[in-house]
Amino acid sequence: MAGFESFAPGEGGESYDPAAFERFKERLKKNSAVIAALVKSEKKQKKKEDTLLQILLMLIQSNQKRGVMLLATRLLAENIPASFVLALIILGNEDIQREIDHQAQLLLEKEKDEAAATQQAQAQESFAPRMGTTPADYQGALGGPSEQSYSSSSEDSPTDSLCAEDFRRSSPPSEFSLVSQLGHNSALPLKMRGDIDSWCWGVFEAGSSVPFKVLETTLDKEGHIKGIVTDAAANVLDDYLASMESESSLRMAYDGCRAFAEFMLKGVMRRLKEQVESQRQLGEAPDAL
Repeated sequence: MAGFESFAPGEGGESYDPAAFERFKERLKKNSAVIAALVKSEKKQKKKEDTLLQILLMLIQSNQKRGVMLLATRLLAENIPASFVLALIILGNEDIQREIDHQAQLLLEKEKDEAAATQQAQAQESFAPRMGTTPADYQGALGGPSEQSYSSSSEDSPTDSLCAEDFRRSSPPSEFSLVSQLGHNSALPLKMRGDIDSWCWGVFEAGSSVPFKVLETTLDKEGHIKGIVTDAAANVLDDYLASMESESSLRMAYDGCRAFAEFMLKGVMRRLKEQVESQRQLGEAPDAL
């Protein structure tokens, strides 16, 4: 109410402040624009989450990589967003990465075909020659998708940017970087350090797309990271290090993997909390997906 009181007229009307009123209107305008952008982003992310969940369930049913898929099943049972689950299990699982790319491409092609067919049908329905019409009046009406094809609006496609690169980034902040834990002179080869640090960054970016939902589902009532989430990350890291034994003299015990997983996830959650708080200060904290 403080915003209204700053420009609301008093009994004699002398307290009205035009400048305060203009500032208030500017704040409303700015917040409205931010809210509108977030709502659009949420809808797009919801489509993406649904598509990722569809791919995950298909991979689970295929009985391939049963160990990592079991982890994914347990995480999904906690209602954790599919994008975050995929980001957690992607390290060292190139076949899953390839399958994500393949399935996303198939879905995108299907959507484009359906959109083209719909556009063709609409063009045919709208084509009705009348007396006095010329070829220029209906040129292109039956010529298939126009220049404004479905691909030009791919930003609304649920499969937009649904490739494995979504979950493999680079240059993570030091608060959840393996280099900051082991040091630059560790026995871990540069490639492996890059893989792990990119994995950590991918986990953060996946959480950043749905921060409210991730915090709601990965933290317990006391605000601690659920053991199932830490265990999943630790197992994925442990499997990756085991698969790379021939390339590195470093073999971290499972307790070490779990300690790093906990360190990484705490850094991620800290960043997500800051993001949520920043959005709440603007008064536009959206409902969880």
